[in-house]
This record gives sequence, C-alpha cells and structure tokens, in this order.
Amino acid sequence: MTTKLINISKFLKIKKSIKKKVVLSHGVFDVFHYGHKKHFESAKKFGDILVVSITSDKFVNKGPGRPFFNQNIRSNLIASLEIVDYVIINDAETPTNLLKVIKPNYYVKGPDYSNLNDDITKNIYREKKMVEKFGGKLVFTSDQKFSSSQLINNFLNDHALSKFIKKKNLSIHELKSRTLKSINNISNLKVAVIGEFIFDQYVYCDELDRPSKENISAVSLKNQNTFLGGSYAVAKNLSNFVKKIDLFVSGNFNKDQLNLISKDKKEIKNLNLKIFKNKYRVITKTRYLNTANRKLFEIYNYSGNYYNLNYSKLLKSIKKNFSNYDLVIVCDFGHQFFNKKIITEIISSSKFLSINAQTNAENRGYNLITKYKYADLICIDEPELRLALSDKNSKIKDLIKELYKKIKVKKIIVTLGPMGIMVSELINGKINYFSLPAFEKNPIDTMGAGDAVLAISSALSAKKSCIYSTATISNLFGAMKTKIKGHEDFIRKNQVLKSLDNLLNY
Repeated sequence: MTTKLINISKFLKIKKSIKKKVVLSHGVFDVFHYGHKKHFESAKKFGDILVVSITSDKFVNKGPGRPFFNQNIRSNLIASLEIVDYVIINDAETPTNLLKVIKPNYYVKGPDYSNLNDDITKNIYREKKMVEKFGGKLVFTSDQKFSSSQLINNFLNDHALSKFIKKKNLSIHELKSRTLKSINNISNLKVAVIGEFIFDQYVYCDELDRPSKENISAVSLKNQNTFLGGSYAVAKNLSNFVKKIDLFVSGNFNKDQLNLISKDKKEIKNLNLKIFKNKYRVITKTRYLNTANRKLFEIYNYSGNYYNLNYSKLLKSIKKNFSNYDLVIVCDFGHQFFNKKIITEIISSSKFLSINAQTNAENRGYNLITKYKYADLICIDEPELRLALSDKNSKIKDLIKELYKKIKVKKIIVTLGPMGIMVSELINGKINYFSLPAFEKNPIDTMGAGDAVLAISSALSAKKSCIYSTATISNLFGAMKTKIKGHEDFIRKNQVLKSLDNLLNY
C-alpha cells in the first residue's frame, strides 16, 4: 500500500516507462464515504492508471475544523483501495500544477461539478483550460451525490451552527443565501483605515535548559520573520472584498521598513498607503516562539516618540477626504497615535464609523473605548469591554447594554475568544443579540483574529447586513485568521465563499 504514495517526480518516472492512459481525480476526500468509492470506480473506466491527488491540510478551504482527518490518514486510506494505482499529496490550493506536469488523458470530477457555474471559486474553469492545453479532457462521473461536509456538519461538528440558527426560526438555506449576498454587497465599498502601523517580528527558538547560576530562561535562535501588522493587517485582510482601501498612518519609517512595505503591497492592487511622515514612533513587537509555536515572551521597541507631534497635514486630509469614503475604520492600538483633535475630526467627517480601542501590554486600563462618544459600530473583545466598564463579573449582555448607555452607537460586536462572538444592534430603543460559538477549536495563532473580525464586520455593517449574516461571516473570518501564523498570509474572498458553502452545507 505505501508504494502507492508517491510524489510528482516519482510518478513522472513511472509514466515514462508505460504507455497507458492516465486518469487523474483530485479532491480533499475528507471523511471517506460510499460516494467517493463509486467515483473512483467510474473514473478508472476512462483509462488504465488511476492517480488520486488530495489537497494537503494547509490548503483545505472547507471551513473551520477542516480537514477532519489529516493528509496522512486521508492518503493512506485512499491508497488502501485496490482500484487506486497511485496517490499524490498536492501542496497547493488547486491541482492546476499537477495537471500541467502530469498531463493526464482524463481529469475526472464528480457530478456536483458538471455545472461549471456552480463552482463558487471558479477554479474548475482554470483546471479545464489547463487539462485541455495538454490534450487531455475534463469529464464528469454520474454517480449518486454524497457530501463529506454534510456528514461532518450534521454528525461530527460540535459547534452545531444549525441549532443556533433554528432558535431564530431562520433556515440554513436562507442564511446561506443571505451571507453570500452580504459578501457580494460590500464589493463596491470605498474604505479608509486609520491607525498605528505595527511590525510584528516572530523569532523562532529552541528552548534550552535553565542556566546553572541564574533562574532565567535560555533559548537558541533558529530563524525569524517580520510581518506587517496593526492597521496594515486590518486593511490587507479586507482588501480582497472591497473596491478600494486607503490606509492612513504616521511615523518616521526607515528605508528597510519602507522597502518591506513596498514589497508586500505589490500583491494588493487596491490598497493605497498614505504615510504622513513625522516623529511619531514606529512600533516593532518582537515575539519569541518555541518549536511548538508557543509564544515565550515579547519585546516592544519604538523608534521615535509621541510628544508634541505635528498632525496638521493628517488633520487636513481627514477633513478633506473622509466624507468621500463609505466606511472609516479606526484601529486604535493604544500607542498614543489618536489625540482628541484627530478623534473629533474623524467623528465629524465620517459617513459610517467603525472603531476598535485595543488593550495590550503597554496600555492596559488606559486605552478604553469610552474615550469615543460616537460610532456606528464598535468591535472589541471581552477584556476590553470589562475594562471600559470596570466590571469583572457581569454577564456580557448586561455589559453591552451598559455600553450603549455610555456611547452613542448603533451596533456592538464582542469577540469572546474560544467562546465565539456576540453581535448586538440597537433598533428603536431595543437591543437585539445574536451569538455563535467559536468555529475553530484548534487555532494555530490567535494574533490578529479580533482585527480580522473588525475589518469584515465593519464592511458588512456599512452595507446594513443582517445580524445573522454579520455574526456568521465575522465569526468565520476570525476562525480563518487563527489558522494563519502571524501575518504571513491574508484572507481571500474565494476562501471565505468556499468555507461558507461548506460550513452551511446541511
């Protein structure tokens, strides 16, 4: 069985020695079922050699908690089938690379792909073009349809999204329709994001034994990576969903930092960076991680200061331009960037204003959301909410109710970490609440998850998306961000659409 598990190079050597028709079938094949077996049997009839490729764990975009079984389990199970000749783990989002190299005579998909327009990602068009480019043919089996996602959602997933929807007498199909429509509705938004630009440096280490003469930790350096975070990460994660994003930041960036920004921004065509140069400090947060990706400690480093800064150009730009945006997102990370003049000008100039005032190691207890007197949307986490109201023990709903009294705001979203999300809105003096449990139970890195929720919930709220769609999409956004280490990647529209399609497949 194990001889069937091969890589592309090895298969090409095998292919040279045989003159037989090659059939390729590709998929995730999570929770193997009878439909998969029948699909392989039908696929094999098109040729002599059946190669099955599976998507590696890293590139499975079927929603939180997926794949249910890892790539080793999935590949070994398929390799155990007599009808399958070879199994390849494809370390890419789509099989177009395999089609280009393997050049199969037939590329076989299941009946659920026979209508190409039904593929949300539209990857099937690119796959069809690639296989035909090398003389192959895309064909479809006609066996009975089964769905791994339906099996997992109905019997295996413990977040049980359906029961939360049923409480509100809303059908899964209706929610699915609403969420997809909500995502499409934000595609024409023009957005301004303003806040601190933060460089997040990850330093990877091996933990050593304690030094013999001192009670301190010792590590050996392996490698390091610098990610662009803060307000930039908020803008970047939203960039694939809206028409245009202008990012307003201040600081005395050095040449290396500007080069890093320029290099990263090349892949984001609709993100425009507006840097107002002054002596405001540029912030680097260095986090040390062990081999298990557990953060050991962090160091804050500042170049510049935050005293007596000249914000005149930034204030003029806010006054002149912010009324032209459909949405303004304030990313207040509490590093003394936002003064009273800037806050006042932003509030008076914005059509739709979304705010987060973040608590971190530098500002705990000093950067409270209550310093803002108006917002269309506030998005904060539970500790930030409790600190703002000096309340350690009250229920979340009671705290939200109290915050509505203190700030003139239409919608409040509270992220609850492993407990999920609560979305509330104030309509005609009445507060409506809707909460969902966390979709992702095994996060890789929680940094920036709340910021991702801020980004997408702001856009959805600006287009008056319903409370159910806002909660579902925002919760999914946060879950997807926890599967990304640092800011080494960002969330894309196709990934969200595909994840929603599978998450709401009952």
